[in-house]
Order: sequence, then structure tokens, then C-alpha cells
Amino acid sequence: MLSGNIGQGLAPFEVSISGPVDATKTITGFSFQFTNLLAGEYYVTISNSTFQLDTTIVVTSPDLLGISASSGGKGDGCTSADFCDGYIELSVTGGVLDYTYEWSTTENPDSPVLDNLCEGFYGATVTDANGCEVYMTNMPVYLCTENPTDCFESSLVITPNGDNLNDYFLINCVEENTPNTLTIYDRWGRIVYTQNDYDNTWNGLDDNGEELNENSYMWVLRVDFNSGEPRLFKGTVTLLRN
Repeated sequence: MLSGNIGQGLAPFEVSISGPVDATKTITGFSFQFTNLLAGEYYVTISNSTFQLDTTIVVTSPDLLGISASSGGKGDGCTSADFCDGYIELSVTGGVLDYTYEWSTTENPDSPVLDNLCEGFYGATVTDANGCEVYMTNMPVYLCTENPTDCFESSLVITPNGDNLNDYFLINCVEENTPNTLTIYDRWGRIVYTQNDYDNTWNGLDDNGEELNENSYMWVLRVDFNSGEPRLFKGTVTLLRN
């Protein structure tokens, strides 16, 4: 954006800019503004019936819009099954203030904080004053276990219907314990899905990207700890689609 005020003279004024973008406007007041400009050096001419003023103005671009997120809850950084007391807080950098926030939930506050969350993955889009957007998806809120220090407890049910609630199969601590390999088996013992260094993003698709049928599936997670001794963790998960 390029703007300015004219301190003297009789209106109307003609204001012209030339540079990365060329534009001209006639104003009847004493202030002017050009928007949607590219960064760079502009030659500005202001004139009326009796005088002309020439100057040079450099327009800079804001830093790129960026976003990061933290999540937690009242129970040691996780949400409780009974109260859904988790939250996600966004930190936005760059762009031009003010920011607006749009969350992927029915409760959609224009706020960097979304609270009262159940276990699941959530998304948000942030827009700055220039209309630039940045978004983040798959922000997790984990469910507390009876002993929050217990790792490799998993979701018992997933319902991948796009409502951001239980859409993904979650395993506690898995992303902090790599290398690992997750394998999903159907009821007949056939491998339907595998992922190295599992990142809590399985949503009921097989290795070919096809939707799996509603059913119970067995999962096996192999974790190679720093000690050099691999360990296996096992469980079952029920896939529901309706």
C-alpha cells in the first residue's frame, strides 16, 4: 500500500504513480491511497492547476504469513473423555494486522484459541488484512489415559467422516518414538495398511488409497528404541463410517 497527505494547494489533485505498478487517480480531498501494489520503488507525481510535486517512495512487502500451533488440555496437556476440555492455540507471524480466524468446527470463533475440544484433529485458516491466507490441518488434541505417562495407547474407534472428530487413528507418543512401523491387519490377517514412522494420520484407507469397510482391525506397532531392541505394541481399532 502507498498513501500520503497533501499539505497545501487547491483541489482537485491528480496523483500518479509509476513503478512496478502504474496508476493515476483524481482526488478532491487531501489524502490518497493506492492498494494492491507490488513491492519496489515508485515515482509519485502530485499536481493541480498551479503546481506539481515529484517524489520517490519505496514500498516494501510484509513478511510471509506463517502459523504454528500448540495444543493441550486441563489434564496434563490432553483432553479428558468426560469433559472435552482440550484446546488449540495458534501463533501467527508476518502478513498485515489484523488477522481473522476460521476453524474447521461448528463452533467457529474469530480467535486464535479454540477450546472445549474433544479428542481429534482440527484445522484452521488465518487471513490477514491484505487477504493473504495460511492454513494448518491435522492439529491433534490427544485423549488422556488413566496414567498420562503411558505411551502407545491408541484410539479404540475412528469415524473418518470429515467432521474432524475421531477422523484419525491416534497412538500416544508415537511421533516422539521413531523409527517405527505401523501395520494394520483385517480380520483375516491380511495386511491392509503400513506406514513407516507413523504420524497419526491413518483414516481408514488401505495402501492403495481405497476406503476400507466398517469392521474391527488389528494394529501392530514396531518401535526401534535407542537401546537397539525393538518392541511390539498391539491393539484393535473399530472403523465406523456412519
